[in-house]
Amino acid sequence: MKKFFLFAAVFAAMTVNAASFTGFDARGKDLGDQIHDQNLIQNQNNILLNETDATAHKYEIKLDKADIVDGAAVSTECSFTMGGITFWYSNSNDGTVAYKTYLQYIQPNGNKRKVIIPTTVGEKVRIYAIEACNGVAVEGVTGGSNIDLVAMGEDCQTYTELTAKSTSIVLWSDKRDASFTATKFKLSAILPVSTEGVENVNSAVKAEKFFRDGQLIIRKNGVEYNALGEKL
Repeated sequence: MKKFFLFAAVFAAMTVNAASFTGFDARGKDLGDQIHDQNLIQNQNNILLNETDATAHKYEIKLDKADIVDGAAVSTECSFTMGGITFWYSNSNDGTVAYKTYLQYIQPNGNKRKVIIPTTVGEKVRIYAIEACNGVAVEGVTGGSNIDLVAMGEDCQTYTELTAKSTSIVLWSDKRDASFTATKFKLSAILPVSTEGVENVNSAVKAEKFFRDGQLIIRKNGVEYNALGEKL
């Protein structure tokens, strides 16, 4: 295992309804490799990276150590930030796998993990998932406490859209409200709904904007999108 050191990542700023926050977009990219190269993680706390299969681009993000008080293990916070979004959990055992990455997704691994998306009231956020996952617990949105993450198609463009009613949207891999929720779900992108949404990615991704027949076109890594971030 290799220990993470703090590496600053530069992310393109977003402006949505006069608020500014960032997100991440791993569609079509090797997210695990980018994390392994240490150019995505910010504000890491008690994090270890484990290569389970580097050839297959599989990695685990683990708790660095447990806190011991009077000879007994107590809960230790484990967290990191990627594109302004915080991935968090608390556990008393070191070596516990908190998240997994593989190619174009990151997966909360087990119960009581949460993904915290900063936002403002009324803003909308798009959640892209690799596969359908029923009953993900969610806080801070209008219209209920559980959602179904929509599986991406081959073009990786389907999504679930959430509207914030507070300063953050929180996705839980947990059981809440006495109903079943997922303990694992695979995220490929979390983006604010904006005409600039397709540019809300890390600085390693090249994007250019131009107009064609009066329509704004955004070309990223050779792929063209419209102003809503939809693939053309």
